[in-house]
Amino acid sequence: MVLKGAIRVSQAGWYTISTLSDDGIRLYIGGVLVIESWMGQPITSRSIDIYLDSSIFYSIQLEYFQGTDSPTLKLRFFFFNHFSFI
Repeated sequence: MVLKGAIRVSQAGWYTISTLSDDGIRLYIGGVLVIESWMGQPITSRSIDIYLDSSIFYSIQLEYFQGTDSPTLKLRFFFFNHFSFI
């Protein structure tokens, strides 16, 4: 499965982007591969810290494959003490 979209943050700064998935995941921000864990696996969390500018729309592409068991997929953006789900 491939999900595509775009995001523009309201405040420039450092963000933590986190994924939670069972089985494979790849995440691209602005066309750059930032998280890759393309393998069968139990529910696993991966995260990166990235600076995002509030004047830029960033393309997002999330690739996911589901092996066995129930599917799990979450994408989160954190800024300081705030968080949001996409």
